[in-house]
Amino acid sequence: MVEHAHTYLPPIEPRAQRPLWVLVIMGAVVIAGSLLSTWPGRWDGDPIRYQALVEAAGLFEEGLTKAALSELDAPVLQHSAEASLLRGVIAFYEPDSKAEEAQRWLEPAAEGGAPGADTLFGFLLLQKDCTSCAKKAAHWFEHALARRADRNARLGLAIALTRQRYAPHLLRAQVDALLTEDGRDTVRLAALTLRGSLDEGQYTATAYTEEAANQGFAYAQYRLATRYLPYGHQAQLWLAMAALQGDHNAVGRLGISPDPSIIREAEQQLLALAADPQTELGKAAAWCAGRFIQDPSREKTCRLKALEIRMGCELPATVIETLGMHEFEHSEAYDRCRTKALND
Repeated sequence: MVEHAHTYLPPIEPRAQRPLWVLVIMGAVVIAGSLLSTWPGRWDGDPIRYQALVEAAGLFEEGLTKAALSELDAPVLQHSAEASLLRGVIAFYEPDSKAEEAQRWLEPAAEGGAPGADTLFGFLLLQKDCTSCAKKAAHWFEHALARRADRNARLGLAIALTRQRYAPHLLRAQVDALLTEDGRDTVRLAALTLRGSLDEGQYTATAYTEEAANQGFAYAQYRLATRYLPYGHQAQLWLAMAALQGDHNAVGRLGISPDPSIIREAEQQLLALAADPQTELGKAAAWCAGRFIQDPSREKTCRLKALEIRMGCELPATVIETLGMHEFEHSEAYDRCRTKALND
């Protein structure tokens, strides 16, 4: 979601910590059709309760947060795991959001069985600095995978296992399961980069990471520059591309006086990726089109940082389906999130 709950790659090397999520989450927004026929049994087929939840989620999408919270106070939604899930999502999207407030709602939502709450709560735990958090997060990701196919949960499980220093072949199995699927989304970019770090061969590790880098994924670009390529023009170029997207590790490594010619070339390559609708950066940059007609400089910044900001404002597909949202990436809540991240 916002910067404090942002991308989703684990710190593979010591002190290379990177903000986690897409709420982070991550994942593409895949909208199911009508949910009435597949709604979990605990609702007992009650269309009134379901409709109340959908209306509250719709108000949140429209940017009417106070009205959404008021709807969630209705007696029909009291003690509802799904309502707690929506409250947790709202807590993350508030400008002054706090992880503690989100946890207050997501933990009971996960325990109550709201689909997607387990995945979201798992990623929240991965952001916390405690020795048992990765183990607890892994439990919730496994909980999610035992109940449904969930790309975000599988990625989260791989990250949680990495934090616990599981054997590489066990991690590889989780990541390879993601990469054999057809999904072309931000989850895949993270999986490719993580897969590269698990590979013993320099050539194949580079190939995995480069695939994600060529889609515009800043952390993969940073990894290429600092782990897999010899120091030289190409490494500096990847590093500058990552830095232009706001990757803090890359900004620090690039230094305060980077070569202007490298920066210009990196900017040109990033803008070319952003203009290509077949790349993930290009898909993310489509949101910028026409929004800043009077401010070309800001539109350029929007396009350069589009993928990083998009990943920070995504919600897992299962959460969107559970809450009955149908156009989340075209909603006021999503627009506000991206606009705020761009302004920060």
